[in-house]
Amino acid sequence: MFFSGIYTFNDKYESLWRANEVPPEGVPVAILIIDISHSMLEHKAGLAMAVTSIVHNTNVPKNFQIPEPRGSTGMVYAIARPKRD
Repeated sequence: MFFSGIYTFNDKYESLWRANEVPPEGVPVAILIIDISHSMLEHKAGLAMAVTSIVHNTNVPKNFQIPEPRGSTGMVYAIARPKRD
């Protein structure tokens, strides 16, 4: 798996990381959208574990950090936004 970008959403949508390299031929390309709204605060450890598992052995840097959960949730906006980027 090759990740072209990682995005976060809560009450806003942000690009957290983008790949600088071109994906290898024949490797599936994906984006990852992470909910960092306040409702995830009590699930912070589980969220970090899930994201680490998803990006393991991919092109995502090993020192990748998930921001502290905050704000409200805007899921529809977050999912629609990458289609425009």
